Amino acid sequence: MGLSRLLYDIGVGAYHAGIKTTAPFNAKAKLWVDGRTGWQEKLPAILNSKPVIWVHCASLGEYEQGKPVIEALEQEYPNKQVLVSFFSPSGYEAVKRKEPQRAIVYLPIDTEANAKQFLQMVNPTLAIFIKYEFWYHYLQYLRGHKVPTILVSGIFRASQPFFKPWGRLHRDMLESFSHFFVQDDESKRLLGDIGFNNVAVSGDTRFDRVAAIQRNPQLLPKIEAFKADAPIFIAGSTWPADEKLLLPYVPALLANGWKVIIAPHDIDSGHIKGLQQALGEAATTYTEFDNTQPKNVLIIDNVGILANIYQYAELAYIGGGFGKGIHNALEAAANGLPVLFGPKYQKFKEAKDLVGLGGAFVIKNLEELALRGGIFHNEEAYTKAAQAASQYVKEHTGATAKVMQWIKQMA
Repeated sequence: MGLSRLLYDIGVGAYHAGIKTTAPFNAKAKLWVDGRTGWQEKLPAILNSKPVIWVHCASLGEYEQGKPVIEALEQEYPNKQVLVSFFSPSGYEAVKRKEPQRAIVYLPIDTEANAKQFLQMVNPTLAIFIKYEFWYHYLQYLRGHKVPTILVSGIFRASQPFFKPWGRLHRDMLESFSHFFVQDDESKRLLGDIGFNNVAVSGDTRFDRVAAIQRNPQLLPKIEAFKADAPIFIAGSTWPADEKLLLPYVPALLANGWKVIIAPHDIDSGHIKGLQQALGEAATTYTEFDNTQPKNVLIIDNVGILANIYQYAELAYIGGGFGKGIHNALEAAANGLPVLFGPKYQKFKEAKDLVGLGGAFVIKNLEELALRGGIFHNEEAYTKAAQAASQYVKEHTGATAKVMQWIKQMA
């Protein structure tokens, strides 16, 4: 353990040093560093006098995943404060803009001293980690001070360090958890194989979140005006590799009476301008949209509205499948949209399930995109795919209630 711990600390330190070196030249890295600077002075102003329930989310996706639990905790325990920590600026900055009343912090880098000081100041009565991110020193402190700690919507794969002969340090992190709420039977089996039986297959709280958004969507007048009476093809959370595939397909969509919305993962002004130039006169941004000059392509240049745009669309493409893995397909599926995405989706249970049920389709090239995009012209095939997608979401809600039942029993 000594060597593993040393290597872990060296790795964390090297990552921190790398981010600090990059910060002067990278806006996101600068936010990462600045947000953690002087955290010891910032934290007391965020905390109130109530006992704290600490929830950690890596980024915005995990926050949205954990939000049903966060809201349920606030309703069930009004005498406590829910403090949410983030690793990534993508989560922290978005929540700060959208929910200024939320108690949020950047999680200080995982050193023994930081973990001790942070947790002594917060003094949580319960700690919740959403899906993943296992920080050794924070977990060791929680374990040593007998703080109930749970993992929500966890998912495990045999390729992870926990299940390797050399993964002792990672298995030691798991010892800190009072209970694991996992998404599937395979995760439960893997944990059982290494001696962890405090596991419940609860499903994924994201289903509860997307179902709630679908039931009570935020209306977006600009999107309504843009749509008019046309069908919408929406490409959500796209990366350059996705856009390289999609852009040649846009003229065919426009020629067939569609309108197109592209919501890139990176909304840096340079990237947005590049998309506008590539799409030509047909395109405008959400910020600049003016219905007196109708356009057929809309580029979303802000964050926080994508989940509510899907209600206006007929067909969705989800980005990330030509990189590290696809983004959230459930938001589109909850709105009854057939879903298209690239070939790197195997790490995501919901994506595999949707493909198996016929609610999603894997795209490897432009020809396949054109073929699957044509599903809208086959009413029977389209309806079947749309119903498969929406029914899948409806059948998998309820994870939040299972988590809350355990918390109430523990409390």
